[in-house]
Amino acid sequence: QALQKYIDNNCVSGDGRAWTNWRPFYSVVSQANLLIDQLNKMDDGLFKQRSKQQLIAQALFLRAFTYFYMVRVWGDVPAMYAPIYAPRAVPDIPRTSQQDILDSCINDLETAVKGLSWTVAQQSKDRDVKVTKGAVYSCLAHIYAWRHEWLKAEDACNQVINSGQYELVNTTRYLDLYKPNTAQKETIFVIQFQRLDSCCS
Repeated sequence: QALQKYIDNNCVSGDGRAWTNWRPFYSVVSQANLLIDQLNKMDDGLFKQRSKQQLIAQALFLRAFTYFYMVRVWGDVPAMYAPIYAPRAVPDIPRTSQQDILDSCINDLETAVKGLSWTVAQQSKDRDVKVTKGAVYSCLAHIYAWRHEWLKAEDACNQVINSGQYELVNTTRYLDLYKPNTAQKETIFVIQFQRLDSCCS
């Protein structure tokens, strides 16, 4: 019964557990907003070719990815798309409908995909922790499926499938997917971790 309000997306702002849970998500949103704002103000000459656009695109993806996660957990949530430079002066922000948030997510992702490539120039172990076109199209596919827009979801999936960048790991090496700091052709976007025990060894 204690969890029913979370299942029903019926949390209130004074719920301490909800605040604890969604604070990390808003930290990501806040950092993404700050990056987008500051990067857009910086001179292009300070960056290597296309690196400014790539950084902005990665921030747009992370903001969209985070809001999509939040919408699936809480439904309507307060939406912020500009950085906060005076935290003590922030007004109360009402909830934004999840449909409007998902529209913004799609817009962010459609903008982001233009500034990204299918691969990354860093070491191979970074291929699935850096945002690429594959991550963006995968997120778009998930959002469209969530909205029951099946044809758009299929189109986004086909972008990933037909890219030639990914393939299923052989079942004999399935546990490799769970090993830390390893790049696999099956993974698209993951958070790497350090192993502290002997699991997956």
